[in-house]
Amino acid sequence: MSDTFQTILIIGATSGIGEGLARRFHAQGKKVIITGRRQDRLDALTQELPGLSAHQVNLNLPPSQTPSISLNQPPQPSPNKLPRWTPPTSPTSQPTSPPS
Repeated sequence: MSDTFQTILIIGATSGIGEGLARRFHAQGKKVIITGRRQDRLDALTQELPGLSAHQVNLNLPPSQTPSISLNQPPQPSPNKLPRWTPPTSPTSQPTSPPS
């Protein structure tokens, strides 16, 4: 992976695993973009790791917008999500077997 990707976006990089990954990829010379809620931690990391790009993002939803989960009912489609993609089927396509 480290040779393939040159730009890394880490969501939640102000502490823990996210911060550790940001430090690791930065040390490998990658372009690292971090996000998090705590602006003071984002500022400290950008001061410590030159070239790091940081953006404050708060992904917490108020309780009225938090999805509820019921174990007794099948999941309902969310109006905010796209339908699951299914590959097209072709009436003329048939499985092929390897040559003998």
